[in-house]
Amino acid sequence: MIEKRLVQWYAADVGVDLDIAEREIVLTYVLRILSDWETRYAFDPAAFLAGLPEGKYDWTDLSRLVRRDQFVAPDEIVRDVQQAYAFLRELTVEEARLAADPYGRERQVYRQLVDSLKNIQVSLR
Repeated sequence: MIEKRLVQWYAADVGVDLDIAEREIVLTYVLRILSDWETRYAFDPAAFLAGLPEGKYDWTDLSRLVRRDQFVAPDEIVRDVQQAYAFLRELTVEEARLAADPYGRERQVYRQLVDSLKNIQVSLR
């Protein structure tokens, strides 16, 4: 989970509620990871979310992460993940450019987003 004070600081700084702040922070980190030039992977949020039900998951292995007395059906898990991460469809223009760039051509956009993360980190100190 994201550190609570980071979410609180970000929410106060941009004037949004805590849920929106946390989602925006997660979105920034997801884009940073998925669009990193080392991965060479273009991220399409709509395709990602739509493909979740057809994914091949090892439900036996995943069930070990859930308490035995709290069984959750696989389709319910997939639906909850789709709902929780539906905000990934709401990319800014810059985020969409970076997410769609598997070749590392959007260096300036990448640098701006990374620098914005560094600014958040510095502000928390």
